[in-house]
Amino acid sequence: MATIERFQDIEAWQKARELSRAIYSCSSQGSFARDFGLRDQIRKATVSIISNIAEGFERSGSAEFLQFLSIAKGSAGEVEAQLYVALDQGYIAEKDFRDLQQLTISIKKLLAGFMGYLKESTIRGSKFKTKNQRPKTRDQKPETINQKQETKDHKPTTTNHRLKTRNQNGLALITAMLIVAIVATVAAYLSLGQQVWLRQSQNFADLAQAEAIRSGALHWAVLILIDDAKNSATDDLTEDWAQQLPPLPAEGGVVVGAIEDAQGRFNLNNVLRNNKPSAEDIGVFQRLLRAQSLESGLVDALVDWLDSDSKARPNGGEDIDYLNTEPAYRTANQRLHSVDELRLIKGFDAEAVSKLRPYVTVLPQVTEININTAPAAVLSALFVELPMTAADELAADLKKNPLKSANDLKKRLPAKQALPKVSYGVKSAYFEISVATQFGRLQRQYTALVHRPAGASVEILWQEQRLPVIDKSEDTEQQADQSGA
Repeated sequence: MATIERFQDIEAWQKARELSRAIYSCSSQGSFARDFGLRDQIRKATVSIISNIAEGFERSGSAEFLQFLSIAKGSAGEVEAQLYVALDQGYIAEKDFRDLQQLTISIKKLLAGFMGYLKESTIRGSKFKTKNQRPKTRDQKPETINQKQETKDHKPTTTNHRLKTRNQNGLALITAMLIVAIVATVAAYLSLGQQVWLRQSQNFADLAQAEAIRSGALHWAVLILIDDAKNSATDDLTEDWAQQLPPLPAEGGVVVGAIEDAQGRFNLNNVLRNNKPSAEDIGVFQRLLRAQSLESGLVDALVDWLDSDSKARPNGGEDIDYLNTEPAYRTANQRLHSVDELRLIKGFDAEAVSKLRPYVTVLPQVTEININTAPAAVLSALFVELPMTAADELAADLKKNPLKSANDLKKRLPAKQALPKVSYGVKSAYFEISVATQFGRLQRQYTALVHRPAGASVEILWQEQRLPVIDKSEDTEQQADQSGA
């Protein structure tokens, strides 16, 4: 076998890299991309193959390399098993499954052959190479008989005997100190392990309690919405569900809950109606983008992401634009499922999504905007020409005196102000429920989307856990107070 100088020259590594590209591509599409558990697991397994081959090679030892190749082969088997799961769930086609399976099997065969070669080889690895000992020169003379005899006849003096005794005493002291240090280290390690175990046990208990409280709070919010639907024909910010509650004490912690009207924000899926771009809704989103100091052309990228054709809009992008990225993926050609999905769309970076999040939502169908609960920025975007100051006044007025009918909006507008061209109303069917809990050191924040159709039971469409939001302004004030003190 030829000498391999780099791990990139290993054929199994090259095949694993090809498999990694293919897995990332197919798991970024359709339903596969939304099955986060299977998608992340199969990606980790493919990364494990390519990483273990490289790491084992760089260890420069055959025994270690063999161990890492064994791990890589196991990961290849894991990828093959998960491909069956993806096939059974309809995430990939039969032909794609066969191609990926054959590629995985070829990697396993290459790894098995490589492992067999290393087991039979006598090469231990480059890190075990040592320099040759320099041979004795001819000029080196053997010890003479007189020198040997002198050594045998030599007897230690009294001074040398005392020095030897002192050295032995010093060695005994060092040994005793070393033993004490080892015992202290072991005791500290055992104590630390016990503390970690106790903290983990407490964390598990806090997590169980947080889950129970979250479930109870979520169902309590659903009951509030059901009761509201029975007693009110409209939805506005004066009703019980919209009131902000203070943190409620629970056994060992606190819980905070809130209900927000999802239809008070602009539904991003509205830009496409009956699979055709809606000029009125596109205009609303463009005005909302400009109000947040963002490029209005971003709406083209959103429309191209949603529509089913392959024709790119002036500032948009279709499959060809996304397949040239790393990693490569395709447009969804279907409705958005989350506001976070904007991060996949051309031009929407983290800052843009953060600016838009308070004013946009993603709902599974085309919806009206609830005038009573919409923030001023959304109200301003609804109208072709409505100054932000007028929108602020309208939002403040609607918060105290909500509309009983959508037909009453004209009475609240400035003179000669035209009504919005997009659909709007005063009744909502979609709500977001937020529940935040803190028990001990454990903080959790959950969000759920609830559908409350007229005359039907309430349905929880999805729920997810989000990272706790840290108020940086409060941290800055606390640091300033500490500095002043």
